[in-house]
Amino acid sequence: MNDTNNQYNNQITVFELDKLDIRGRALRVGDLVQDIISAHDYPDYINRCIAELVVLSSLFSSLFKFEGIFSLQIQTDGAVKMLACDVTSMGGVRACASYEGEDTPDTLFGKGYMVFTVDQGADKERYQGIVDLKNDSLIDSVQHYFNQSEQIPTGLKLFIDQNKDKQWQASAMLLQRMPGHGESMQEKNKPRVEKDSETQIADWQHAMVMMSSLTDEEMFDNTLEMNDVLIRLFHDQEGVRVYEPVQLKKHCRCTSDKLLSVLRSLSDDEKDDLIEDGAVEVRCDYCGENYTFTVSDITNQG
Repeated sequence: MNDTNNQYNNQITVFELDKLDIRGRALRVGDLVQDIISAHDYPDYINRCIAELVVLSSLFSSLFKFEGIFSLQIQTDGAVKMLACDVTSMGGVRACASYEGEDTPDTLFGKGYMVFTVDQGADKERYQGIVDLKNDSLIDSVQHYFNQSEQIPTGLKLFIDQNKDKQWQASAMLLQRMPGHGESMQEKNKPRVEKDSETQIADWQHAMVMMSSLTDEEMFDNTLEMNDVLIRLFHDQEGVRVYEPVQLKKHCRCTSDKLLSVLRSLSDDEKDDLIEDGAVEVRCDYCGENYTFTVSDITNQG
């Protein structure tokens, strides 16, 4: 049985507002994001970026139907050099960063770009999108992608903070106006209900106003089911329809066999550069796990 304080944690709640032709995702992560951050010794401004990236990657991945890995990566010339997060189709999440400086900089990113990739294996085509970073903000960059590339009106609200025990927690809500108006995920065969543009705009603005009223207390309350948050927020008149939540968990894909395969593929000179005191030490950038290999391991001897 789940602990009461975590039973509604680490879930993506998929929902629709049937009467407004809007789909959404709501997410709350607490111990998941803290576990990911705890594997590193990042300064707090990087920890906040990691929390944002985990939330955005998880929400973004839930918009795709895929079997494989969704990854979101940030490259910049600012203090935050790189951020990376990936989410498997089974809900496994991991993240890491590289940066310069321990103190919070005036500018986090400078010039840079965001790349997301959906990788379903060698036998299927990869889907990839690239967008420039906007306004030194991850959330603005994601919204820019949807507005420019997908041309789907998208609203996002993020909540990132540390609780009274200094543990990082994060939550978010995403709303999108559905491209096929009147077509619910469960009601594709029902007659479409066409709306004029003024009604569509009014519905969208109404939903955005409702989302803006969300509070930290609601989104960080691990004992409050997200279904209840949605009902409180949108009430019955918006036709809230909630689907089975997507479970998330911290999961790194590093293994001894994978690392050995990489080490064995190196040239002899590259291997020699890595060997120290008769062994090779490797640390996973994502989870912090340390691996030790002997010379015979990496040369496939014995």
